[in-house]
Amino acid sequence: MDISKYKNTSVGLIPIDWDVKKLGEIAKIKHGRDQKQVICDNGIYPILGTGGEIGRTNSFLYDKPSVLIGRKGTIDKPRFMDTPFWTVDTLFYTELSQNIVPIWLFNVFQTINWYYYNEASGVPSLSGSTISAINIPTPPLPEQQKIASILSTWDAAIDDCKAIIDNLKVRNYGLTQKLLTGKIRVKGFTEKWKVSAINECMSFTPRPIIKPTENYLALGLRSHGKGVFHKTDFDPASIAMETMYEVKENDLIINITFAWEHAVAIVSKKDEGGLVSHRFPTYTFNSQNAIPEYFRHFILQKRFKFLLELISPGGAGRNRVMSKTDFLKLEIKIPDVEEQKAIADILDKATEELNQYQQKLQTLQVQKKGLMQQLLTGKTRVKI
Repeated sequence: MDISKYKNTSVGLIPIDWDVKKLGEIAKIKHGRDQKQVICDNGIYPILGTGGEIGRTNSFLYDKPSVLIGRKGTIDKPRFMDTPFWTVDTLFYTELSQNIVPIWLFNVFQTINWYYYNEASGVPSLSGSTISAINIPTPPLPEQQKIASILSTWDAAIDDCKAIIDNLKVRNYGLTQKLLTGKIRVKGFTEKWKVSAINECMSFTPRPIIKPTENYLALGLRSHGKGVFHKTDFDPASIAMETMYEVKENDLIINITFAWEHAVAIVSKKDEGGLVSHRFPTYTFNSQNAIPEYFRHFILQKRFKFLLELISPGGAGRNRVMSKTDFLKLEIKIPDVEEQKAIADILDKATEELNQYQQKLQTLQVQKKGLMQQLLTGKTRVKI
């Protein structure tokens, strides 16, 4: 960066040909209570709103491109609208000057730490005067247009990736439901599925150890099938129990206190060696009848959650403790081990494809964020 081409300002170093402007100089900050009607290019329309949500309707408030930001509650998620929209008084919208590119301003809004400007100790809120007073580095119109065009390329790639992820989620859900219920069969398998008790598929396998004297890896289970979480460097002095239990890869583990809330998982390699209390029984699979790869998908189904609810009697919360005896008596309908392997392979590949696109989305978002920091501050200049 050639420092001679930059100048010191209230927002730091910016290119010599850029200005520092207050947001109120380039955009009027308005919301639904400002007036009862707004004159647009094709008529006068009443201000509409419902439930604090952004929406669209045949009657609308504003028909020009605008950047929107929450006035109360969610104040950190700006939104760009380039089609007619309606709004409510808990949402600010911008009426832009002619020499401002809407997409450029939208990207500027994304770089602002809105919580820094929060004016409430309770529900976060912003004021129009506060927003209007924010200083931003402002390039000439042609450079705004070029920056907006570049960042829009990333936005398009991000939107495409999100659409693919949404489609894959729908596909994977349908595929899982059909394969795990036998509504569709893997090619080459015709043998009838059988009803088996859980004790035919797995065995209760506790591994008691004396509580460590030094900090250790403790494990917990998230509800709603969200898996295992780690409590690293757990202080043994913080619990009164003297006996802990070790878990190993491919164990099925349940939180008996919240089994009714679907706190169940298959232990992965990274979880191995972690310790749990007696409230987290572990089970190992009988390889002749069941495999963990299949059950990794099977236990996440609503039907399995329903079965756990049935054997967790009592009221809400900690009063609903799962019966370990009844768990082993539960009956489930499953295919033979070979078909389990085939089904698990299909679902694993489908999951991996989804994971790859989710990772790609994260990469694109990080790339765009870095690019925004360079382009919107003038550290990297664009050719006009």
